[in-house]
Amino acid sequence: MNKSISTKAALKLNNTKFTIKNCTTVGERNPETNQFSYIPKVFKTHASTGYNNKVSVSISEDSIFSRGMNVDRFGSSKISLFTFTPFGKKVTETIRYSDITILEIGQEVVNDLVTLER
Repeated sequence: MNKSISTKAALKLNNTKFTIKNCTTVGERNPETNQFSYIPKVFKTHASTGYNNKVSVSISEDSIFSRGMNVDRFGSSKISLFTFTPFGKKVTETIRYSDITILEIGQEVVNDLVTLER
């Protein structure tokens, strides 16, 4: 991380990019060994203001056709996420802050206008 900001605070900003420990995707194939490499999957936050100027945050993969989850709450040691399946079943997940590596700090959201945090 290039700034003195906590992981929890960075995740509350818009367009923060990060990786999660042991969460990888398939990379390029090595022609000599005929094996694929695994690279860390990059995620991105999306923050916006909603009802009563409350900021809501979601997290998705940093790709064109990405899957994402909504942030339920930011706890003291972990972040709680949720989404719904196409059949309406709620799916929850938690990620510890210690498993997150911030790659790029995003921007603060103020009344649906994005202002630079830097």
